[in-house]
Amino acid sequence: WRYAAVAGKRAEMAFANVEAAGLYTRAVEAGRRLPDVPRKDLAATYIRLGDSWYRASEFGKASGAYGVARRLNVDHDRLIESELLLKQSRVEEKLGQYPKALRWASRARTAIEGIASPEALRQVSQISAWYCMVMQQTGKVEDAVRWAKRTIAEAKASGDQDALGSAYIVQA
Repeated sequence: WRYAAVAGKRAEMAFANVEAAGLYTRAVEAGRRLPDVPRKDLAATYIRLGDSWYRASEFGKASGAYGVARRLNVDHDRLIESELLLKQSRVEEKLGQYPKALRWASRARTAIEGIASPEALRQVSQISAWYCMVMQQTGKVEDAVRWAKRTIAEAKASGDQDALGSAYIVQA
C-alpha cells in the first residue's frame, strides 16, 4: 500500500502518467485488503489514480476512479464531493458529452451551496469558470457571457486568478 502509493506519486511527478496509474492501482488494491488503511486515504489515492488516468487520456478509467472516490467519501465532505463532481464534468467534456458535463458541474456547485469558507468560494468560482467555458464550446455564446460575468464577480471575491482569466477569455 504505502510503497506503491509513494512510487505512484514519484511517477506522477515525472509525468509518467500510465506508470503512475498502474502504481496507484496496485496501491488501492493493497489498501482495500488492509483493515487499518483509513477510507479517506484510500479515497485520496483513488483521486490520484483518476487524475493519472485523466492525464493519460484514459477518460473512462478516470471516471471509474472518481466514482469510487466519491463512494469512499464517508465523511461526506462536501468540498471533496464538489471537487470530484467537477472532475467528472471535465471527463464528460473530454468525451464530447457537453450536456452531461454541464449537469455534473451543476451538481458540483450544488454540493457546496451554503459553505462560506475560502476554499468553497474558490471552488465556486472554478465551477463557474468551467461552466461558462463549456457553454461557449456548445455555441451558447449569450449564456456563456452571462456566466462569465458571474464568474468574474465570484473570482474577484475569492481571489481566484485562474477562474478570473478563464472568464475574461470567454467574455472576449
